[in-house]
Amino acid sequence: MYSDYKSPFAYLAFDPAFALGDRYRIRLRWIPFQLRIKGKGERSVYSEYKARYSYLDARRFAKPRGLVIRGPLKVYDTTPALIGPLFVATPALPAPKTTEPIKNRATISALQAFAAQIQAGDLLAAGRTLATLFDVEEPRAVACAATFAQRVRSEAAFYHKVMELRSELHSSNSQRALLLLLDCFGLSRGESAEILRNLQRRRRLGH
Repeated sequence: MYSDYKSPFAYLAFDPAFALGDRYRIRLRWIPFQLRIKGKGERSVYSEYKARYSYLDARRFAKPRGLVIRGPLKVYDTTPALIGPLFVATPALPAPKTTEPIKNRATISALQAFAAQIQAGDLLAAGRTLATLFDVEEPRAVACAATFAQRVRSEAAFYHKVMELRSELHSSNSQRALLLLLDCFGLSRGESAEILRNLQRRRRLGH
């Protein structure tokens, strides 16, 4: 179910939608969708008429349920409210197994820190983590972190790519690790190849 807290229709749909799971063998998935709703004074006259009619329509659906719908005095940015449930729903990276070689744990810990920083919305910290891990300039690393965050916003399950990258970096499948670097961070093929060489060299040295 795509929804935004700004929409009165989304508000009215919440209870009936989640009740579907009690009647049918389904599992409802809530997906945030941010509407671009303009506030008073920002709309054209025609759009103002449309907004008024929309609220009249919403009240018509709300009245039989004993609900009162009123237009807001201000249209707020719902980004924080939409990020919260995504943060809760996103699975955390599992802790590294104690059987992992000690020399691999620095890379694993860095990738875990990166995932947590992305979840927290701290792109600067995530970029610094990548700069150290990939041995690249900080501005480029921050851009890579921003690319990854953008992919996660459009596809929450994209976090699993970090887990996959973590595994491939310590396997013999260099080609798959290279493709993951390209896919996750918006790197060029040359940049990905150089970063992969740096990570493999660090692994051999036990860093």
